Formats: sequence, structure tokens, C-alpha cells
Amino acid sequence: GDRLEALDAAGLLFDFSDDPYLASRVSKRPYSSYCEIANGVFTADGRMIGLPCVEFTNSDSGTEGVMILNAKSAYLEQAHAYAVHFMKSKDWHWSAENKWWPHGMDTCMYKVEMDW
Repeated sequence: GDRLEALDAAGLLFDFSDDPYLASRVSKRPYSSYCEIANGVFTADGRMIGLPCVEFTNSDSGTEGVMILNAKSAYLEQAHAYAVHFMKSKDWHWSAENKWWPHGMDTCMYKVEMDW
């Protein structure tokens, strides 16, 4: 609470609300063993200042994190592009239960199925 408020007061929290992909994401509960993943962390005035995600690798399983961007960064454009790419990849992976390699439990990501 207080830390985010201080960052927000300094103008450091990027607002993801204007990004069409990030704004259109919905909360989801990908697997019964995981919590519901919210589509964003919002300020009282409705700005989306964080992107929640849950790790899905065995070593980090169940680890929750939030991506925030420094709105004053000299690399904001690149950081924003990466954030969208990262979240699209996470969202894709959560929906990929039926895309396992024939030899095991590794996920197959085919470039033709992606637009990022």
C-alpha cells in the first residue's frame, strides 16, 4: 500500500489501461490447484498499475508476482513491449494444457499460433 502510493505520487507507476491487449484480459483460474489470476492491479481512480502473474514451472509453482513499469524510464517503450509479450506468453501457456509434446509434459509453442 504505502510503497505503491509513494511510487504513484512520484509519477513512477506506468498505466497499462490504454493497452488494448492488457485492458481486455480477464481474470482466470487456469488450473484447479492455482488461485484465480486477476487481470490487473488498479488504483482507486481506475488506472491499471500492475500485471499479476503466477509462475507455472515446477520449481516456482504457485509463486505469485506483479509486473510494474517505471513510467519515467528512458526505456519505457521497450519495457512496455516486453510486458505485453511476457503477459501474452503467460496467458498462452495457461491455455496450453492440450499442447504437450508427445514424449512428455513440455509445452509446444508454435510460432504460427502466435501474433507476438
